[in-house]
Amino acid sequence: AKDRRNNRWYCMKQIQLEAHTEEERRQADEEVYMLSSLDHPGIVRYHEHFVHEDSLCVVMHYCEGGDLSQHPKRSPRATL
Repeated sequence: AKDRRNNRWYCMKQIQLEAHTEEERRQADEEVYMLSSLDHPGIVRYHEHFVHEDSLCVVMHYCEGGDLSQHPKRSPRATL
C-alpha cells in the first residue's frame, strides 16, 4: 500500500474482524500492541494500524529486498 501522506510504500495486513470470535479479535489487538513495541533490526517495523469497514489493517514497513524465503541460507555450516 502507498501512503499518500508521505508517498512511501508499506506492507499492509488486513484481518476481517467479522470472521473472528471475540477472543480472536482480542488476540489481534494484542498482536498489534506487541508489534508496535518491538524494535530490532531483524524484525520488520510496525508503522500504524487502523480499522477500515470491518477490517483491522496493520501497516508495516516495506522490505525492498524481498522476504527471507527469496534468499538462500548462508551459514558456515551450510553445504551445497
